Amino acid sequence: MKRARMPRRLLRIYWALAPAMIVLGLSLPGFNQGDLRTDSHIYTAATLGMLETGDFVAPMLGNTPYHNKPPMAFWLQAPALRFANADLFDPPMWAARMHVLVAVMLVCICTFFVMKELVSRRMAFGAAMVLALTHEVFRYTRAVSLDMIVLLFLTAAAWPIVRAAGVRRGEPRNRWIAIWSGVPIGMALLTKPMLGLLFFPIMAAWVLITHQRRLLAPIGGGLVIALIVASPWHIAMHVRYPETFVRGFFVTQSLSRAVGDTGAGGAFWQPVWMVCRTYVPWIVPLALAIGVLVFRKRAVTGENRADWFAILTAATWLVALSVFSDKRVRYLAPVYPALALLVSAWIVRWTPRMALESVRTKTRRWRFERRVRWIVYVLPPAVLCAGIVLAIVNVCVHAPPPPGRAALFAYLDTYRRGVLSENDAPVGTEAWPSLWHAPDARRTVSHLYIRRGVYPLAAYSEETPWGGQPKAGDLMFFYQLYKHNERYRQRPGDEILGLYDSLNLVRLGSDWTGAYAYGATERTPH
Repeated sequence: MKRARMPRRLLRIYWALAPAMIVLGLSLPGFNQGDLRTDSHIYTAATLGMLETGDFVAPMLGNTPYHNKPPMAFWLQAPALRFANADLFDPPMWAARMHVLVAVMLVCICTFFVMKELVSRRMAFGAAMVLALTHEVFRYTRAVSLDMIVLLFLTAAAWPIVRAAGVRRGEPRNRWIAIWSGVPIGMALLTKPMLGLLFFPIMAAWVLITHQRRLLAPIGGGLVIALIVASPWHIAMHVRYPETFVRGFFVTQSLSRAVGDTGAGGAFWQPVWMVCRTYVPWIVPLALAIGVLVFRKRAVTGENRADWFAILTAATWLVALSVFSDKRVRYLAPVYPALALLVSAWIVRWTPRMALESVRTKTRRWRFERRVRWIVYVLPPAVLCAGIVLAIVNVCVHAPPPPGRAALFAYLDTYRRGVLSENDAPVGTEAWPSLWHAPDARRTVSHLYIRRGVYPLAAYSEETPWGGQPKAGDLMFFYQLYKHNERYRQRPGDEILGLYDSLNLVRLGSDWTGAYAYGATERTPH
């Protein structure tokens, strides 16, 4: 009597969803813990500002236009924040992170379908599993990461092109399927400036090398569609801010970070070193796969066009990041699906050969293959179940917010009640005294907006010409994390009320003049 097998359709659904199950299982423990770190608090504050004002075109940080990033990631974050808290402010951590978790799960699913058009279904499944188990991918599900959103759009954009190429079928499909790659790339351009445009040169080089020149015209059409999708927002912002948008968005945020000294720099080989340092445990099979390509001069995936797809994608992004001035580990995100294909090719195609060479009998070979299948079908549900259990038990995974943050909130609440009582105003109303922030502290004070619903106003300076004019007696926040590098400091006569986390709270002793200071020397910007 033959054993019942899983229906083929259910098996295909499982292979597509299993990597996403792993991402979900790894992300659930501590998903509602911790703090909004790095830039997560800035993006969350921008999203809350859109929900509060109803203006979903122009991101704002308080009274300051936020030209650094387009709004697509904020649009994706907004539904969970609205659903989690009717009052918007002080949202739970899971609401701020939910859209990134969904994006990473979809990245794994898209990776499976993209690779399935290039290689065997088993190898595509392995690539999606490797991607799901990559630490530098699943750890960003606990942050508001724009790089993971961009990675989703880049991966989705590759599917129409590889499907039109018809690599695995052995015959080309309708070439105009590839034109739809422009839609997700347009969304990528609405997530981070200019980054998605590198996708088209990579795909153009791939179709030329693999003798698919018929796809060049659809790829060019995809570029036009991407610009059509992304241009309305850029035009609207330029119309609204004709004097500041182009300079802030294209020059300060894009060009300066590409060729200037902004951000985390490093030598040209820094991206390769970052891969070697963080791509654990996959760096060993990746090195072996590269060894097959270089020394044995054979296709590691068994299909030259699939090898070229992985090599061109990974190499181009690494070279681009090596010449980019601002080098950070999270900028490696577009490299990981391509590396996952090479790793999967080694594990699926070459490791069994080496293992079975020492297995003499058919019975032992059958046992070996059955154990491999057992791991494939048990690991994803086991990781998901373990993640659910750890989330229910509420195992502590993340450190709590800095203690100075709670002290700051308590001080401001007390100050508010004291001022209102002195003015015979009802205690507990929502009115706040005048709060300001120095121009270089606008990012850090976004925590106040997220937790208390009040964003301190920006003070006037050369950097913030739209800022207001604080008066003597007003409160102002100064950024004091790097005590020798901050540009704005308290002046003689200002009363320091306390140091809370990385913010110094000061009561101004005189009217603000827009001056900044290096050390004890005060200068007025020209």
